[in-house]
Amino acid sequence: MDVAQELDADIRRNRFVQASQLPDQIRAMLEELPTGQASEVFGADGETLRVLVICNRL
Repeated sequence: MDVAQELDADIRRNRFVQASQLPDQIRAMLEELPTGQASEVFGADGETLRVLVICNRL
């Protein structure tokens, strides 16, 4: 079974998101993130955990 399914995770793929569309804090975090590496876990509400991955830079 897929790990995401086991955790009942909500996986979203947002292709071609421009840096200008991101909030300043997220943009700053991702500027230094190497392609293919996951960001640190973050979440504003204390319940939802988020991780971002840069798959490609154009």
